Amino acid sequence: MNKRKEGTLILVLVISLSMMVVFNQTIKISANNVPAPKLKEYTPAGFSLDNGTLITVNYTVPRFAGIDGVFLVGEGSGLTTDLNSALALNYSHSYRDLSYYSGVFNLTENTKFKGYAWSGEITNGTYEELSVFNHVDAWHYIYARNSVHPPYLDEEIISLPKVGTNTFLADLNQTITLKYIVRNGNPTDKVTLALSVYRDRISNGSLTNYDGVTFLDMDYETNDTGTGFPVYTISFNLTERMIYFVANNSAGWDLNAETGELQVYKIQNGFYFESLPEESDYYTDIDDVTVILRTLNETKNDEFGLCYKVEESQTNRTEIVPLTDLTDGVLINETNVTNSDGWNDTIREYRFNLGKFNKGNIISFRAFNLYYGERYNETEGEFHELEIYDSKPVLTLFPYSQTYFNYTTITFNYTIQLAKGDISEIFFNFGDGKTENITDFEKMSTVHSFANESKEYNVSLYVETTLGTSENISSLIYIDLEMPTLLIDPKSTNTSLSKSTDGYVELFFSYEDNFDIACVYIDWGDGTVWNATNSNSASHQYTSSGDFEAKIVVTDKAGNNNTISIIFSIELQQETTQTTPFAWAFSIFALGIMIFIWKKKK
Repeated sequence: MNKRKEGTLILVLVISLSMMVVFNQTIKISANNVPAPKLKEYTPAGFSLDNGTLITVNYTVPRFAGIDGVFLVGEGSGLTTDLNSALALNYSHSYRDLSYYSGVFNLTENTKFKGYAWSGEITNGTYEELSVFNHVDAWHYIYARNSVHPPYLDEEIISLPKVGTNTFLADLNQTITLKYIVRNGNPTDKVTLALSVYRDRISNGSLTNYDGVTFLDMDYETNDTGTGFPVYTISFNLTERMIYFVANNSAGWDLNAETGELQVYKIQNGFYFESLPEESDYYTDIDDVTVILRTLNETKNDEFGLCYKVEESQTNRTEIVPLTDLTDGVLINETNVTNSDGWNDTIREYRFNLGKFNKGNIISFRAFNLYYGERYNETEGEFHELEIYDSKPVLTLFPYSQTYFNYTTITFNYTIQLAKGDISEIFFNFGDGKTENITDFEKMSTVHSFANESKEYNVSLYVETTLGTSENISSLIYIDLEMPTLLIDPKSTNTSLSKSTDGYVELFFSYEDNFDIACVYIDWGDGTVWNATNSNSASHQYTSSGDFEAKIVVTDKAGNNNTISIIFSIELQQETTQTTPFAWAFSIFALGIMIFIWKKKK
């Protein structure tokens, strides 16, 4: 087999395997080996359309899943849930990994529908999986305009403040009055309101499981003056911190006209809770970390707690205490106030003690609330962070340790940082037998004069706080009043005023200081400067004749210096050019070679 055929075979094999992978992945996620169809769109779009409107539905299914057909099942407008007589959608086309099916029905009444894909036998299929659960059953709904619609809440009539999507605010024990309107309804229709403290009991309810849901019949009140549709009303007292509600009638449940989702509303009593550090300043390693959980308008059914974790530090986020729940908060304050809207608010505060932690530790905490078996994180949501600071004062002292001076009166500057507490004592020990108690705690410097002699001193600063904690810091300083010694070694060539005919000079020298040398340099007098630190010799090449003053400068760390100058007299000899006996012969020989090469080329 040649290489071209081998390449073709490999390409075919890769494509075949790729198709198998796509097919296998599709089958794995499908019920009964048949993937659920998905509604791409229906046109014209709308929640409520005119009678006689032709509705075109478009569905997609995975292209390589072996789908034999797609049905549209439903109720109303000639649709049925019987698979043997359901509306068969027509195959349209395939593109990439999807196949498209479409069909048409005439809207004659309130209608609900969904797709069904099958493979092999008609009974071997999967219904469309709707992410929106419309309470009684999962369908797409289209309502005919002249038919009775589900009830909808008249939000303009309800007198409660709206604080979010489908969320209203009321006072605890306040009487709530709700009004629902039924499009194309009549006063004899039955309208029911479902109430529950559990949202999922309403949104995910069924005809057989309404545990935790209360149903109240609404009363016909009047007809709406604008539309002429009947208005139904009901009143009840708000006895919980929040309650959910939705209404229904013979046409179904109140649905969102744009999304088709169940229109569940919530009324809450201004409930709010948060956690915050009990102390406004920093926590240190000697403090018990205490957190306050503050609630607004809680009820008897609420249970609160605090969850927290501890990490090593900002730079090492290793958990040393995993996420832990605390429910042992102690009620420390309860206050009743009248808010700006004239309602009575109840504020309660609970204290949680987390204990002591090491400096640098990071404590993350957040309050939570258990309400009817459901857990809610605090109102603002995110974790708060606390860093544990050092209980000792944090000190700096200037000059730093290992600093040199060539004078005796020195100004000491210092800073004191406190995470908590106040300064109670500032004390200096200058290391020369003298001390000073600083009484002005706002003062951040002091001046001290040492004896007129070269010596080292260990200066220390001690600070104590009202917490009973203390810290000290030291600075080793050197007072050096003597300049370093500097000697020229006699073995140096071309000593002072001697002449040099080639411009090359050498220096040998030695130096010493009672503390330490900072730098040594040589200025050769011709614009050249060499760093000779840690060296005892140097050489230099002058390029012109003349007298040059070379300076060796030695400086110690205190700034004292010593200098020695040397005069070098440079007289460079003029070079002469002489012709060797063989120069002419070599030239004639070279010329001959050039002539030979030129003739050869010709």
